[in-house]
Amino acid sequence: MMMQETVKVLLVDDHPVFREGIKARLALDPEFKIVGESGDGVEAMQQIKVLGPDVILLDITLPNMNGLEMAKIVRESYPGIKILVLTMHTRPEYAQKFFELGAKGYVIKDSPVELLSMAIRMVAKGQKYIDERVASPLNKQELIRPESLEQLSKREQEVLNLLAQCSRNKEIATKLGISVRTVEGHRREILKKMKCKNIPDLIRSLFNSECGNT
Repeated sequence: MMMQETVKVLLVDDHPVFREGIKARLALDPEFKIVGESGDGVEAMQQIKVLGPDVILLDITLPNMNGLEMAKIVRESYPGIKILVLTMHTRPEYAQKFFELGAKGYVIKDSPVELLSMAIRMVAKGQKYIDERVASPLNKQELIRPESLEQLSKREQEVLNLLAQCSRNKEIATKLGISVRTVEGHRREILKKMKCKNIPDLIRSLFNSECGNT
């Protein structure tokens, strides 16, 4: 029986008491290992070089270098490290900006530990997670809006936005009031128009502002 690979987590938050609480909660799950923690953006960037975490749990408001600045540097210098924003801010524009900077997840701090654990697992695998309190407003203002999507129909853009939120075909069909077969057809047409092999690659390329025409 193969052993589960441990996800190395770096916790970056300027509230020591909150960090202690998160460490205690995640310590109960053998899949996670907190390799470091910091309450300062500049210090955290130094730790990244040494510790090589798989996932960074990142707050927005930090001294010396805020979360947005960190996310930009991590995307450019450490593209293999995944960022999961863990914050009290529920404004969708914050989430929008972080996803544009390459973050893979956005979770509100008062979420149950089970939800946080699930989000870490998803982000570690390269999947995307958005807290439902942010996802709904984001969907209204379009999660993905690069000019390259102009070639897609309005319905295809709606389907792609829901796919970006890790929605399944059945869930998308229910939300849009269409059949699962119709959703599958839209998926095929989206990939054909965008010249991409699969949806995950397409979404990654769009969030990195590099539409993959391969």
